[in-house]
Amino acid sequence: MSLRTLEKFFIIGLNSYDLETTKGIFTQLFDLASQEWPSAVSGTIPKLAKAIMQLYDACFTHLKPTPIKVHYTFNHRECFKMVTAICKIESSYLKNEVSMMKLFYHEAMRQYADKILMKHDLQWFMSTL
Repeated sequence: MSLRTLEKFFIIGLNSYDLETTKGIFTQLFDLASQEWPSAVSGTIPKLAKAIMQLYDACFTHLKPTPIKVHYTFNHRECFKMVTAICKIESSYLKNEVSMMKLFYHEAMRQYADKILMKHDLQWFMSTL
């Protein structure tokens, strides 16, 4: 290849975030959104951010793409979609910690379980969740 052709190509590499960094980002996003939430729900923010990251990590390590399951590609986009969906909830719907856990369960099913086709993978996901 000529030098002129080679200058059109770039090698870009990004390190993935570790769990603590991503958890910190999500905690900050939740803190901004939770200013109107009841105090009983606001106290669950660190646990919620940790649960989102643990679920992502479990799905990322266990549910690998194969030729049959090419759509099993999980990245931080699913986590961010969960966080933004939870942040959009109105404070009148969040009465206690149980309502927040129901919302977390719903969003996890929407983001992750909808992609899972195999019955044994779905059973694993449900037991992990």
